Amino acid sequence: MDRENIARLKNCLNRRCRATSSDGRQFLGQFVCVDTERNVVINNAEERAHGRCRFVGLVMIPGAHLCRFEVEHAALLDPASPPTDHASMYL
Repeated sequence: MDRENIARLKNCLNRRCRATSSDGRQFLGQFVCVDTERNVVINNAEERAHGRCRFVGLVMIPGAHLCRFEVEHAALLDPASPPTDHASMYL
């Protein structure tokens, strides 16, 4: 990885994220780690699948099963910014 991509990833650490796995489940929580194989670790994660939602805590999603990964947009963390719908808060 080049320095620009590493800096971009570091800037995303500890932000809220949403990850979608190959079986359609979504995990929402705090982005804490990624490795060279795209394995992602999310803290305080909530799993959403089949119309259900449950707290699962700390999860690791294997890079081979990671279909989509989104991180909360920095501008939306500013309390002075206008409210937006939930779907658009991720990059």
